[in-house]
Amino acid sequence: MPVHAAPSAFSLLLPENGATISTSVLLDWEDSTDPGGVTYMIYLSKDDNSFAAPIMIESSDSTRLLKEADGIQDSATYYWKVQAINPYGEVYDTQVFQFSTDSGNPVPAWIGGYIKDANNKPIANATVNVSVWNQTFPFTTDSKGYFLGELKPKDQINPGLQEDVTIDINADGYQTITASMKVTLNEVTKADDFTLLTAPVRGDVNGDREVNLKDAVLVLQILTGENPSGIQKEAALNQDQKIGLPELVYILRKSLNSN
Repeated sequence: MPVHAAPSAFSLLLPENGATISTSVLLDWEDSTDPGGVTYMIYLSKDDNSFAAPIMIESSDSTRLLKEADGIQDSATYYWKVQAINPYGEVYDTQVFQFSTDSGNPVPAWIGGYIKDANNKPIANATVNVSVWNQTFPFTTDSKGYFLGELKPKDQINPGLQEDVTIDINADGYQTITASMKVTLNEVTKADDFTLLTAPVRGDVNGDREVNLKDAVLVLQILTGENPSGIQKEAALNQDQKIGLPELVYILRKSLNSN
């Protein structure tokens, strides 16, 4: 019989270990991988970490929102862990985290989404700032370009209420974008995928992400009245997007300094 490796290691993310939260609990953990795919089993143990008689919840995703209807009680302490199980029965167990519930805490909203480039490739380590209730909540995308986080109001707001949020997304080498959407209290709101366009490089007239003599040749053609193809007007030094003598001087200086 062939030997199969266990699913890859992964860690718990939310709630943070030792957190006190509302009786709506978003459990979030990293993805585990296996060639045959994985399913997850969540283990919840009230008041102790023995897991002698746990609440067990199966999940196909690496997040799960639990509410009082799922048996989450107020003023209680829970220990939890997650197992990843592949089709051959191999298992990986996470570490154990603990959280406490307090219905006096404001009910939050949660927001998640993917950040990708123009070629539909994920952008890791992008910064996502979500603004609502005169607060800004910063999140960072993972290796799959995904972010998920909690929006926690300062005061109690009725569950189900929708709120307008503003989302600013920044990543090195890409143009910053701003978007607006609504989130719902006590729910996980999945945003549409966000696409970031590559930020223009000053002086990169031909669009190859480098500034060199090839760009200088194109500028000389423009200055002599020609109209070469493939010109990146965003490479202009000024917002007028006109390619001319200032760009030629900048390109020549940059090329000389790089040699």
